[in-house]
Amino acid sequence: MKTLIINGSHRTGNTSAFSNAAVELIKSTGQSAEIINLRECNLEYCTGCLECEATGECILNDDFNEKILPKLLECNAYIFASPVYFNMLPARMKNFIDRTNPLCGYFEENQKKVAIFLVGQADEESLASAEKCLLEYSQIMNFEIMGDSILKIARDIGELVIDDSIKEVVAEWFNL
Repeated sequence: MKTLIINGSHRTGNTSAFSNAAVELIKSTGQSAEIINLRECNLEYCTGCLECEATGECILNDDFNEKILPKLLECNAYIFASPVYFNMLPARMKNFIDRTNPLCGYFEENQKKVAIFLVGQADEESLASAEKCLLEYSQIMNFEIMGDSILKIARDIGELVIDDSIKEVVAEWFNL
């Protein structure tokens, strides 16, 4: 199985710590895993032109078409890893979601698996609001949810502890 972790954080912090730990755990079983840090990608914002619905391709010429799209197509599973701000996903992650609009038909025919990791500084209600967004997106895209989401509260960089409980959930996602 090939797994792609989409890291929606704008900095190297708790989301990156989780992403790196998840890649190590997955790779330790001989499976393939890779992280795409959206902060390192040149992603223009979706213009809402809907040209992609007619052609199946986005008209914007940036890293989505060149770097991200090929990896999305070749992977079997995704982990959406993101911080949560004001009960929402950050703009980078929302933009990524918007840019996948041309793939709706592809995912209908090629079901992928997905898991969710969210970290925020507020409370469980804040995290649940952002989780709902990703779960609804996953339903629209016909993704198979691999298991329970990991929702963690952490404010400062380095505050998230990658403990056995996190590793166990990741292992459950991938039947490790």
